[in-house]
Amino acid sequence: MKPCRVLLFTLILLAGEVSRSEAQYNWLATLNYKNMILSRIGPGSFPNVTSVLSSTYDQNHQRYIFQANLDTNGFFHLCTVDALNGVIISSPLCPATNNQLQPTQGLEYDNATDTLYGMLGTGFCWIEPATGVVHPIGTVPFTSLQYFIASAFDARDHWYICETNTSLVVMDAASGNVIYNTPIAPSGSLADMKFDNATRQLYGIDVSDSLSSPQFDSITLATGEKHLITALPLMDVQGNGYIGSYSSGAGDYYDQGSYTIDEQGGKYIFLATDPDTSACVNQYLYALDIPTGAVSSKMFFPYSTLYYNGPRLEPGEYVVNYCFDNLRGVMYALNWYEVFTAPSITIYPSQDTICPGDLVTFEAIANGPALYPSFQWVLNGQFVGTNSDLYANTSLTNGDTVYCILINGGAACTVTAPINSNRIVIRNAPLDTASVSISDTATSVCPEQMVQFTALAVHGGLSPTYQWRVNGITINGPDSPVFKYNHWANGDVVNCVLYTTSHCAINKTTFSDSIVMQVHALPTSMGIVASATTICSGDNVTFTASQVLNGGDSASFQWQVDGQNTGQGLHSFTTQSLANGDGVSCILTSSLGCTAPVAATDTIVMTVNPTPVVTLAPDTIITRGSSVRLDPSVTGTIVSWQWTPVMALNDPSVAQPVATPVSTTTYQLTVSSDEGCVGSGKIKVVVYTPLRIPNAFTPGAAGHNGLFRIPPSLQITVIGFSVFNRSGQVVFSTANAGDGWDGTFKGQPQPTGTYVWELEYVDVLTGKPTRASGTVELIR
Repeated sequence: MKPCRVLLFTLILLAGEVSRSEAQYNWLATLNYKNMILSRIGPGSFPNVTSVLSSTYDQNHQRYIFQANLDTNGFFHLCTVDALNGVIISSPLCPATNNQLQPTQGLEYDNATDTLYGMLGTGFCWIEPATGVVHPIGTVPFTSLQYFIASAFDARDHWYICETNTSLVVMDAASGNVIYNTPIAPSGSLADMKFDNATRQLYGIDVSDSLSSPQFDSITLATGEKHLITALPLMDVQGNGYIGSYSSGAGDYYDQGSYTIDEQGGKYIFLATDPDTSACVNQYLYALDIPTGAVSSKMFFPYSTLYYNGPRLEPGEYVVNYCFDNLRGVMYALNWYEVFTAPSITIYPSQDTICPGDLVTFEAIANGPALYPSFQWVLNGQFVGTNSDLYANTSLTNGDTVYCILINGGAACTVTAPINSNRIVIRNAPLDTASVSISDTATSVCPEQMVQFTALAVHGGLSPTYQWRVNGITINGPDSPVFKYNHWANGDVVNCVLYTTSHCAINKTTFSDSIVMQVHALPTSMGIVASATTICSGDNVTFTASQVLNGGDSASFQWQVDGQNTGQGLHSFTTQSLANGDGVSCILTSSLGCTAPVAATDTIVMTVNPTPVVTLAPDTIITRGSSVRLDPSVTGTIVSWQWTPVMALNDPSVAQPVATPVSTTTYQLTVSSDEGCVGSGKIKVVVYTPLRIPNAFTPGAAGHNGLFRIPPSLQITVIGFSVFNRSGQVVFSTANAGDGWDGTFKGQPQPTGTYVWELEYVDVLTGKPTRASGTVELIR
């Protein structure tokens, strides 16, 4: 079968000649009919191709075979190209032994027998691709190839099918015998035809003049009868032409049908022009569903030169022929593309990876000598936009293809051929669903326990915003995925709100899961008691914590006076520094977990009465036998006076008694105020006695004369008291007024005689050290 057909004879100038420079750049390419993406294969440059008549495809060896004019003298060659690398395998003259100015037509490749078939003049033949040698098989029932229109091939039955302007001819490929020769009415009504080996049916486009628009038909081989499948939209279908003179290699080469078939995809593919011929570019490649005829796709075809009708001053990119590899589902095309510096167009998208609703702006840049450029934007094969170098769209989806056509010369289309830009294929960025989850360091906590929460954002973007909430109330603080909090009540609920900056996030705001806090709080309480609440100033008061609940073994007690901390943190607190109205309280800090510091249930307010202050004159000195009045200064209202000792006082219960002591005496006054506060003071009355030292003593004698000493009645302060023998040797020395000499020295009794004594003491009257001396007789 023949899955391809000549598309266009595009390398023919208006006068019928093609310059050598214009025929240098021929490539094999793949063409995706669903998006019009053309991809050149291999090195290209099939030299001097000026026209292509017919082609077919060898899917066994993946070879593209076409008949073309490669010579300036008009000779035709049979070209075989490796479809994998685009390299030409062979290009012999064809026919090799006949008039090379008469080409073979209707090439069909039988993949079952690896045989290439075609028409030469009025003869059916098979052809050697490597040599171009033509082997006649039989004759056809028409007089001239001038009436040959199209061919097809039935691969199962090995039937060669051809169409003339009047009939449908079916021949056995092996023998050349004519099986059917049936008329087609009206004459020349089929623009082209293709045999679908998947459905075992011949299809074609009917362009009868009697029809208001072309229609898609199936054709019965035995009768040539056409059966309507569907009427097509109004269009100008290419085809239904003829081949003219071959003299000098130039002639009227009309399109023989721009058709092929995708048997795997079930599509009948053909080229047609919209009725509006005012546009410079208006050709489309249609794909019809087999067998319903529904238009599966209509793609703008940017590779045709039918709309070009002036001398070519710059290069373009043109498809001159295509075939389908139905074993692999690949469509191949012959592509003419001239490579030299010339006007060009490049488009740049603001972005080619998008999210739904994104605005994408395309800018077209015309380069080179592009005078008077006009722009036609194309989206998925359909014209869009305006004649502007900018095109914007907010409704693009994945796989959408955008390019622009540069027409350098204005609307007349006579200066240059249109030039296609690069193609931008839109890719959808993956749609994100933003989410946030939170974790914590603890959910079972004490009331003041610090807990850290961490948010994990998914598709949050580069700089997401975090908003933390406790019980639905936003907590002011840093915008951070980390949150710390320590003021808990049982049942508190924590969650996080994430505001994503991810461009493709479906949801811009998302809420985390909630964490419910379990708070364990032990109740703590205590009271305080005082040893007294009404005291006199300066009195000691002890305060003690009482009825302590859940304090633990090592509770801490913070005592406070008027809110100021004091004490040692112990269970009790003693002070003598309170003032009237001072309030004493305590704060308990339990040593047990999950407790909070608690203040005592009450505050003790102290009543502090003033203690009388007793002030007495300095110590008083009197001589023995004289008197002195004691005259104190006392604060407050005194209701009781008491002097002690009472001896030598004329009245110990009055404020100013008269004292007549016989020896130095210290008197203390104790007073009581009307509020029961007691104050006291002391005064010393010194009784002065002149110094009198005994002049004799008898050691061991009974009574007071058995020891030499200072008389106790003197009440003096001794600095030093010493006794010397006649030799000046110290036999006794003391600084204690109560000590005396017993008449011995180093444990030995001293002889009777006179001894010298010396005394250093503090004089009561002057208060200064004084010396005295004398003698004493030791009598035994």
